[in-house]
Amino acid sequence: MSRRLTTCRDCKERILLVPIWSLDDVPRRTAAQALRFMPLDPNPYARDDIRATWAVQGVGTPRGRALKKGEEPLADEVRHMPHQATCRASTKPGRAAAGRQLALAPPAADHAEPTLEDLLGELDGMVGLSAVKTEIRRQVQVLRLAQARAEAGMRVPTITRHLVFTGNPGTGKTTVARLVAGLYRAMGFLSCGHLVEVDRSRLVGGYVGQTALRTSEAVEKALGGVLFIDEAYALARPGSPNDFGAEAIDTLVKLMEDHRDDLVVIAAGYPLPMADFIDANPGLASRFRTIIDFADYSDGELAEVFARLAEASDFSATLDALDAFLDRLVATPRGEGFGNGRWARNILEDAIAAQAWRLRDVPEPTVEQMRELLAEDVR
Repeated sequence: MSRRLTTCRDCKERILLVPIWSLDDVPRRTAAQALRFMPLDPNPYARDDIRATWAVQGVGTPRGRALKKGEEPLADEVRHMPHQATCRASTKPGRAAAGRQLALAPPAADHAEPTLEDLLGELDGMVGLSAVKTEIRRQVQVLRLAQARAEAGMRVPTITRHLVFTGNPGTGKTTVARLVAGLYRAMGFLSCGHLVEVDRSRLVGGYVGQTALRTSEAVEKALGGVLFIDEAYALARPGSPNDFGAEAIDTLVKLMEDHRDDLVVIAAGYPLPMADFIDANPGLASRFRTIIDFADYSDGELAEVFARLAEASDFSATLDALDAFLDRLVATPRGEGFGNGRWARNILEDAIAAQAWRLRDVPEPTVEQMRELLAEDVR
């Protein structure tokens, strides 16, 4: 089972472990190995109320009977149950458990789902991106008014919620996409509000028919949330008529229509290649009506990103260190492909390594010494 669960690490947020057999006689080590990558959800659900789940049967006894002397518990049975959104376990934390509750892991503390105001506050707290924040708030207001019209019994126009994010790497596109998923869920337009991130390698296969299957599986995982396609332009290769990327686009267009009520697709990439992507299929232009550009960070914004990243890792950059960061930034070419926040993270990793080398002759460095990043660490 360890091997099978390892392959699911990318989708661990959408996995629900369902207790099926008694674990009274299962060694603790076996249970811990089976559950080490995800805690058991403390709120079991009736079988007909679980959708799109992986029911893990492999930590119990054969067919539910008692273990015989010397017999090992089963640990290699994984069953896939029929799909629908798995978010019920996370969106209804207060639901009473029916029947006996099985607690292999300490019950997780109840936590309220973030409200619309919470998520908008998180958006506003991001560094820079003023135009992006304005556009996201505009989208929220359009949907809010549509919701009010529906509640008033008025006609509601069909509103396309799919988005295109353009810009260089490291400008917060994935983070904003995750917030959009939460915002749409908080407003009731998505049932789960999770994010599934894919790229060409996850959608395009190597032979006829495989691409449609892969794309369908990616959409299936994203139902109730957001499918985020990074470097989506890689699916469109006009000079390669036999490329399977076109099959992925055709399949995606159909599924976007089939699941328009509970799926949002966000395609991301560089501005010019993304224009080619939109032109690759007539159905894309009508579904991706809103394009949001993520501009590169300014020097001051990148310095703030660097300082925040350092603080999040329990480091503190001195003013001289920030000046050294700006000196490196000025000397760095900043055209298409500049890493922005990723570049700042790389500089931080270099600085941490330099600090460690600087303290190599200090037998017992103080907390302050281990926390402080100096200009010489950043240069």
